[in-house]
Amino acid sequence: MSMQMIAGPHAEVAQWVGRMMSPMVHFSPHARTLTAVVDDEPMMAVVYDNFRQRDLEMSLAALSPRWCRRDVLRAAFAYPFEQLGCRRITSLVPRSNQKSRRLAEGLGLRLEGVVRCAMEGDEDAMVYGMLKEECRWLGYHSTKASSQSAYAASTK
Repeated sequence: MSMQMIAGPHAEVAQWVGRMMSPMVHFSPHARTLTAVVDDEPMMAVVYDNFRQRDLEMSLAALSPRWCRRDVLRAAFAYPFEQLGCRRITSLVPRSNQKSRRLAEGLGLRLEGVVRCAMEGDEDAMVYGMLKEECRWLGYHSTKASSQSAYAASTK
C-alpha cells in the first residue's frame, strides 16, 4: 500500500473533515491541512486551525484505520511542533464521541478539562492537549508506543 501525504491550505479537505465530525465543525479560512491518500482516495486528514504562536487546534477525521502508521503520525505532529514551533496542541472533542476521545488518548493527548455547553446542541467539549515533550511520535517522549496501540485504543 503506497500512501501519499499532501499538505496545504485545502479548503475542501477542511470541509470534508468538518462534515466527518459530529457535530459538524467549520474551520477558519486560515486552516492548514495534511491528508493521507491511498490510490487517490483520502484515508485521513488533519486540520490545523486557530494558531496562537504557542498553540493550535488539531482535528482529525479518517475513513479507514489504514492511515494509522508511525510515518503518518510523525508527519501529523511534526507540522505543529517542528515546523511552526508550537509548545502545545489542543483538540476539542464532544463529550459523547467516545471513539474520538479514545483515539486522542491513544495518540498521547491528555484530558485537560471540560468546556460546558460549548458545542452544537449544548454538548460539552472535552479539552485534550499535548506538550511538545510529551509527543512520542517525534521521539521526545521516553515511552515508545506503536501506531497499532494508538489505533487499538480508538477501537475499544
